[in-house]
Amino acid sequence: MSEHITHVAVYEDTARLVAADKENFPAAFPYSIRNAYDSGLFCSGTRGNHLFAVPILEKYKGQKPEQLGEKAQEQIAGALGWLSHRASDLQMKPLFQILEDKNHP
Repeated sequence: MSEHITHVAVYEDTARLVAADKENFPAAFPYSIRNAYDSGLFCSGTRGNHLFAVPILEKYKGQKPEQLGEKAQEQIAGALGWLSHRASDLQMKPLFQILEDKNHP
C-alpha cells in the first residue's frame, strides 16, 4: 500500500511540474493532465505499461490541445502516469536495495 501512495504522490508532483513548465513540455501534456487527471492517477499505480507510454506521447506531442479528443487526453495523462511510476521505481529501488543490504548483511 505504501508503495502505491508513493507512486500517486510522484504523479501528483509530475502533474504540477508539467503544468508549471510551459517551455519544456508540449502544450498537449498539461492540457491532458488537467482534463484527464484521474487517468494519469490511475495509471501511476499500474505496472508494466511504461512500454506503451513513449509511443503514445510521441503520437500526440505535436498536436494542439484543441485537436485532442477525450480518448487522446486520457491516453496522454495515462502515459505520463505510467512514466512517473517507472521513473520513481528506477530511482528508488536501487536505493532500497542498498539499505536492505546494509541493514541485513
